[in-house]
Amino acid sequence: MVTSTNEETCRAAAARVAAAIESAHTDGAAALLRCSAENIYFEDPISRVNGLSGLKRVMDHTWRAVPGSRFKVREQAVVGNKAYTRWTLVREEGGKELRLIEAVGESTLDEQGRIVRHVDYWDSVQVVYGRIPVLGRLLKRIRKAVGVGWEPDASENPHRA
Repeated sequence: MVTSTNEETCRAAAARVAAAIESAHTDGAAALLRCSAENIYFEDPISRVNGLSGLKRVMDHTWRAVPGSRFKVREQAVVGNKAYTRWTLVREEGGKELRLIEAVGESTLDEQGRIVRHVDYWDSVQVVYGRIPVLGRLLKRIRKAVGVGWEPDASENPHRA
């Protein structure tokens, strides 16, 4: 059972997490690491690590792989001891904001409001594998064959939120 005190702690922690996510590109994820427990478990479609050093490696890799990018928090909700954060990895190009990854992160918080488990959910097919020339075309054909329809990505669809 989540008490109102625990819920307040989780809401305050979630707000700190959102601010840390948005500052990660400028502080090398230091704020995000401060919001996390020593034994944090982190997972996304291409990484699965344990501990603060593992999380730091993932963040460092992001800045090397996508220089000039930053996280932008779109929405956040708190349910019990979990914070759900909808975020976008963006980069400025030609005066326009290019959306690179759209995701939802699920953070499980401990009694002190630190992240003990974080899982990001995003489309690795489009983001990673879809950019490989031959494989990308093959995956697009497969999606068209098994899906109801295929919409253009955010850069082609100005009405996407």
